Amino acid sequence: DRQEFDLRLQPDTYQRVRQTGVRLLSRLTLRPGRYHIQVGAHETSAGATGTVAYDLEVPDYQRLPFGLSGLVLASSSGDALVTANPDPLLKETLGGSPAATRRFTTTETLTVYAEAYDTSRQAHAIAFGTTVHNAMDGRKVFESTDRREAGVADRVNGFRTSVPLKGLSPGLYVLGVEATSTLGGSARRDILFEVSGS
Repeated sequence: DRQEFDLRLQPDTYQRVRQTGVRLLSRLTLRPGRYHIQVGAHETSAGATGTVAYDLEVPDYQRLPFGLSGLVLASSSGDALVTANPDPLLKETLGGSPAATRRFTTTETLTVYAEAYDTSRQAHAIAFGTTVHNAMDGRKVFESTDRREAGVADRVNGFRTSVPLKGLSPGLYVLGVEATSTLGGSARRDILFEVSGS
Protein backbone atom coordinates (compact mmCIF):
# COMPACT_ATOMS: atom_id res chain seq x y z
CA ASP A 1 0.00 0.00 0.00
CA ARG A 2 1.34 3.45 -0.90
CA GLN A 3 0.11 6.79 0.46
CA GLU A 4 1.37 10.25 -0.47
CA PHE A 5 0.86 13.67 1.10
CA ASP A 6 1.42 17.01 -0.62
CA LEU A 7 1.78 19.81 1.93
CA ARG A 8 1.18 23.38 0.80
CA LEU A 9 1.72 25.56 3.87
CA GLN A 10 0.51 29.08 4.57
CA PRO A 11 3.32 31.55 5.47
CA ASP A 12 2.55 31.57 9.22
CA THR A 13 2.27 27.77 9.34
CA TYR A 14 5.51 27.47 7.36
CA GLN A 15 7.35 29.47 10.03
CA ARG A 16 6.01 27.17 12.77
CA VAL A 17 7.06 24.10 10.79
CA ARG A 18 10.56 25.52 10.39
CA GLN A 19 10.80 25.76 14.19
CA THR A 20 9.21 22.48 15.27
CA GLY A 21 8.70 20.25 12.24
CA VAL A 22 5.41 18.75 11.08
CA ARG A 23 3.48 15.65 12.15
CA LEU A 24 1.79 13.42 9.57
CA LEU A 25 -0.61 10.66 10.62
CA SER A 26 -1.73 7.75 8.47
CA ARG A 27 -3.74 4.61 9.21
CA LEU A 28 -3.00 1.18 7.78
CA THR A 29 -5.41 -1.74 8.07
CA LEU A 30 -3.30 -4.89 8.15
CA ARG A 31 -4.02 -8.57 8.62
CA PRO A 32 -2.01 -10.48 11.25
CA GLY A 33 1.54 -11.08 10.03
CA ARG A 34 4.98 -9.51 9.66
CA TYR A 35 5.50 -6.33 7.67
CA HIS A 36 8.31 -4.00 6.62
CA ILE A 37 7.17 -0.37 6.51
CA GLN A 38 9.11 2.41 4.79
CA VAL A 39 8.34 6.12 5.20
CA GLY A 40 10.02 8.80 3.12
CA ALA A 41 9.83 12.59 2.89
CA HIS A 42 11.03 14.91 0.13
CA GLU A 43 11.30 18.69 0.50
CA THR A 44 10.99 20.10 -3.02
CA SER A 45 12.51 23.56 -2.64
CA ALA A 46 15.78 22.36 -1.06
CA GLY A 47 15.74 18.87 -2.53
CA ALA A 48 16.23 17.23 0.88
CA THR A 49 15.07 13.64 1.31
CA GLY A 50 14.77 11.46 4.39
CA THR A 51 13.58 7.89 4.95
CA VAL A 52 12.95 5.56 7.86
CA ALA A 53 12.16 1.83 7.89
CA TYR A 54 10.34 -0.17 10.55
CA ASP A 55 9.66 -3.88 10.98
CA LEU A 56 6.22 -4.57 12.38
CA GLU A 57 4.42 -7.67 13.60
CA VAL A 58 0.63 -7.66 13.84
CA PRO A 59 -0.45 -10.39 16.29
CA ASP A 60 -3.63 -12.39 15.75
CA TYR A 61 -5.41 -11.27 18.90
CA GLN A 62 -8.45 -13.43 18.12
CA ARG A 63 -6.27 -16.50 18.69
CA LEU A 64 -4.68 -15.24 21.90
CA PRO A 65 -6.52 -15.87 25.19
CA PHE A 66 -5.22 -12.51 26.45
CA GLY A 67 -3.05 -9.83 24.85
CA LEU A 68 -2.02 -6.20 25.07
CA SER A 69 -1.64 -3.73 22.22
CA GLY A 70 1.35 -1.50 21.69
CA LEU A 71 1.46 1.74 23.68
CA VAL A 72 0.41 5.07 22.20
CA LEU A 73 1.84 8.23 23.79
CA ALA A 74 0.73 11.84 23.70
CA SER A 75 2.38 14.81 25.38
CA SER A 76 0.82 17.79 27.10
CA SER A 77 2.90 20.03 24.81
CA GLY A 78 2.11 18.04 21.67
CA ASP A 79 -0.16 20.69 20.18
CA ALA A 80 2.87 22.93 19.65
CA LEU A 81 3.75 20.69 16.70
CA VAL A 82 1.80 21.29 13.49
CA THR A 83 -0.32 18.24 12.62
CA ALA A 84 -1.23 18.17 8.96
CA ASN A 85 -3.93 15.50 9.18
CA PRO A 86 -5.16 14.89 12.76
CA ASP A 87 -6.65 11.49 13.53
CA PRO A 88 -10.10 12.14 15.11
CA LEU A 89 -10.20 8.79 16.92
CA LEU A 90 -6.76 9.15 18.50
CA LYS A 91 -7.39 12.80 19.36
CA GLU A 92 -10.55 11.80 21.24
CA THR A 93 -8.83 8.87 22.95
CA LEU A 94 -5.60 10.68 23.90
CA GLY A 95 -6.85 14.24 24.19
CA GLY A 96 -4.33 15.20 21.50
CA SER A 97 -2.24 13.82 18.67
CA PRO A 98 0.18 10.93 19.32
CA ALA A 99 3.86 11.75 19.84
CA ALA A 100 6.31 10.23 17.38
CA THR A 101 9.31 11.52 19.33
CA ARG A 102 10.52 9.75 22.45
CA ARG A 103 12.27 12.79 23.91
CA PHE A 104 10.41 14.93 26.43
CA THR A 105 11.06 17.59 29.08
CA THR A 106 10.23 17.66 32.78
CA THR A 107 7.49 20.22 32.13
CA GLU A 108 5.46 17.66 30.17
CA THR A 109 2.89 15.08 31.22
CA LEU A 110 2.50 11.96 29.09
CA THR A 111 -0.82 10.35 28.29
CA VAL A 112 -0.51 6.60 27.69
CA TYR A 113 -3.15 4.52 25.93
CA ALA A 114 -3.31 0.76 25.42
CA GLU A 115 -5.94 -1.89 24.74
CA ALA A 116 -6.25 -5.32 26.33
CA TYR A 117 -7.66 -8.01 24.03
CA ASP A 118 -9.56 -10.78 25.74
CA THR A 119 -11.26 -13.92 24.38
CA SER A 120 -12.66 -15.17 27.70
CA ARG A 121 -16.41 -15.67 27.96
CA GLN A 122 -16.83 -14.86 31.65
CA ALA A 123 -17.19 -11.60 33.53
CA HIS A 124 -13.90 -10.68 35.16
CA ALA A 125 -11.59 -7.78 35.97
CA ILE A 126 -8.38 -6.54 34.40
CA ALA A 127 -5.68 -4.86 36.48
CA PHE A 128 -3.47 -2.34 34.67
CA GLY A 129 -0.16 -1.31 36.19
CA THR A 130 1.98 1.53 34.84
CA THR A 131 5.60 1.99 35.87
CA VAL A 132 8.57 4.14 34.91
CA HIS A 133 12.07 2.86 35.65
CA ASN A 134 15.42 4.55 35.26
CA ALA A 135 17.00 2.70 32.32
CA MET A 136 20.51 2.96 33.76
CA ASP A 137 20.08 1.71 37.33
CA GLY A 138 16.59 0.14 37.28
CA ARG A 139 15.15 2.42 39.99
CA LYS A 140 11.36 2.73 39.92
CA VAL A 141 10.45 6.43 39.73
CA PHE A 142 6.71 6.18 39.01
CA GLU A 143 3.94 3.66 39.60
CA SER A 144 0.15 3.67 39.26
CA THR A 145 -2.53 0.99 39.15
CA ASP A 146 -6.05 0.79 37.80
CA ARG A 147 -8.69 -1.94 37.72
CA ARG A 148 -11.40 -2.34 35.09
CA GLU A 149 -14.39 -4.66 35.16
CA ALA A 150 -14.81 -6.62 31.91
CA GLY A 151 -18.14 -8.06 30.86
CA VAL A 152 -18.75 -11.29 28.98
CA ALA A 153 -19.08 -9.46 25.65
CA ASP A 154 -16.07 -7.17 26.17
CA ARG A 155 -13.32 -8.21 23.76
CA VAL A 156 -11.41 -4.92 23.82
CA ASN A 157 -10.74 -3.00 27.03
CA GLY A 158 -9.17 0.42 26.57
CA PHE A 159 -6.88 1.90 29.21
CA ARG A 160 -5.59 5.46 29.54
CA THR A 161 -3.45 7.03 32.24
CA SER A 162 -1.24 10.08 32.83
CA VAL A 163 2.46 10.04 33.68
CA PRO A 164 3.91 13.36 34.93
CA LEU A 165 7.60 13.85 34.20
CA LYS A 166 8.12 16.60 36.75
CA GLY A 167 10.99 15.87 39.11
CA LEU A 168 12.73 13.34 36.86
CA SER A 169 16.43 13.81 36.22
CA PRO A 170 17.61 14.03 32.62
CA GLY A 171 18.29 10.57 31.20
CA LEU A 172 16.76 7.42 29.73
CA TYR A 173 13.68 5.77 31.20
CA VAL A 174 11.50 2.73 30.49
CA LEU A 175 7.73 3.19 30.62
CA GLY A 176 5.88 -0.09 31.06
CA VAL A 177 2.22 -1.09 31.11
CA GLU A 178 1.19 -4.53 32.35
CA ALA A 179 -2.34 -5.92 32.10
CA THR A 180 -3.42 -8.92 34.20
CA SER A 181 -6.76 -10.72 34.04
CA THR A 182 -8.35 -12.21 37.16
CA LEU A 183 -9.05 -15.29 35.02
CA GLY A 184 -5.35 -15.74 34.39
CA GLY A 185 -3.12 -14.38 31.69
CA SER A 186 -1.01 -11.24 31.58
CA ALA A 187 0.81 -9.16 28.99
CA ARG A 188 3.28 -6.30 29.13
CA ARG A 189 4.56 -3.58 26.81
CA ASP A 190 7.55 -1.26 27.32
CA ILE A 191 8.76 1.94 25.67
CA LEU A 192 12.17 3.56 26.08
CA PHE A 193 12.10 7.36 26.27
CA GLU A 194 14.40 10.21 27.18
CA VAL A 195 13.91 13.14 29.53
CA SER A 196 15.94 16.25 28.68
CA GLY A 197 16.78 19.11 30.98
CA SER A 198 14.78 21.68 28.98
